[in-house]
Amino acid sequence: MTYLATMLCGSDLFRGVKKLSIIGVSGFASTIGLLLGFSLRYFFLADKFVHFKDCISIGDISGKLYGKQAKIYTGVVAFLSTIVWYGMQVHILASTFHSFLNIDLVKASYYSAIIISLYTSMGGMKSVVSTDILQFFLL
Repeated sequence: MTYLATMLCGSDLFRGVKKLSIIGVSGFASTIGLLLGFSLRYFFLADKFVHFKDCISIGDISGKLYGKQAKIYTGVVAFLSTIVWYGMQVHILASTFHSFLNIDLVKASYYSAIIISLYTSMGGMKSVVSTDILQFFLL
């Protein structure tokens, strides 16, 4: 469920509804297909991950399958990807603060970084996953 909630964000649903209103049912078919594809992937692949119960990260899975060098490479790539995602989140939230509250963009970036860091560190992954699931059902 967490996988579906994360991968199918609200924007996908809104795009699908827009296609439905402009093109018709055939335009909405791609959104239904996306949902169906992720659901089938979840149901058919989830039981295969039992072999990786002792793995904490994608690097651990990669290391178990391909060795130590792959584990290191995967860990570095995942770390860099996380930094990029964090930067995008900070920038988007800062731009929102700047647009709606007329706060200087640099100050808004600092505020955004603090808010995102506190939210994630105080609630941990549980808060992030809970938010994803809530958004999945609401949107």
